[in-house]
Amino acid sequence: MVTLEAYINPTLATGTVTFYNGSTAIGTAAISSTGYSTTGIALLETTFSSIGPQSITAKYSGNNFYSASTSAAMSIGV
Repeated sequence: MVTLEAYINPTLATGTVTFYNGSTAIGTAAISSTGYSTTGIALLETTFSSIGPQSITAKYSGNNFYSASTSAAMSIGV
């Protein structure tokens, strides 16, 4: 099992983050406070069906105050 993390700044950026492996959505996590003054976090525990490099992106849903956005892809080894 792997825990994917997305840090969101500022903490007022509520909503959800959907994690993708390539173009396939692998799960959605709610943003919660980390206890720090400026950062929220979304955590998703997942497993992968294949070994090797995985290209992970995180897409923030947006809310009334902040626009939706997508992270740059990050490669992880499984």
